[in-house]
Amino acid sequence: MPPYQEGNIRFTKKGPALYAIVLPDADGKPPRDIVITSQLPASGSSVELLGVKNALGWTRLAQGFKLSMPESLPCNHAWVIKFAG
Repeated sequence: MPPYQEGNIRFTKKGPALYAIVLPDADGKPPRDIVITSQLPASGSSVELLGVKNALGWTRLAQGFKLSMPESLPCNHAWVIKFAG
């Protein structure tokens, strides 16, 4: 599998929610920080990693935004981030 890059993220939408599916890097691990430039959450959006109770923190950047993944993840294969709001 190629090393992690923004192309390792797939997007889908259901109703008003946008979902980002993050695929693992070459070692089968998620990146600690994810920078997404192709989709931007609306101001005031909630950002959550499905399977984790706490909301994810994110920071708006000039070229997009950055998410920090938590240490403990709900699975080992792919991670789904939900943007709502």
